[in-house]
Amino acid sequence: AATAAVAAAEPRDGDEATEELEVVQAAAAQIEQFSARIVGRSGKFYNIELHSTRLGDSNLAPLRKLTKRYREFAVLDMELRPRHQALPTLPPKSVFVRRTFKQNFMDDREQRLGAYLSALMADPSAVAEPSVRSFFSQAC
Repeated sequence: AATAAVAAAEPRDGDEATEELEVVQAAAAQIEQFSARIVGRSGKFYNIELHSTRLGDSNLAPLRKLTKRYREFAVLDMELRPRHQALPTLPPKSVFVRRTFKQNFMDDREQRLGAYLSALMADPSAVAEPSVRSFFSQAC
């Protein structure tokens, strides 16, 4: 056991270090990253595209297309907020008049929900949450 500790403490030659770096880089290339963005809305529904890519792969074809209502974002936020306080605040809930007659309100809401999704997907610990996985796996 003592010889193993001494061997581990000894500096490695260049070939071993290069070989180890290549193994680490190959493993990192297998890691999937996810992104999601709002691509429009249909009435009360926001159209979301979920993208998945392995590091180093430039293919960003949508993995899945979803539709979600504002209230589904609100439920997700209520579940995540206690553990992920750095997420952006959701836009306010609308009242009927604002939703129906104020295009600027809806445009602002869509933009802010998009920022929320981006921040959510940028946080690996949030993406690992069961509620986030459920949000992206269930259709409306």
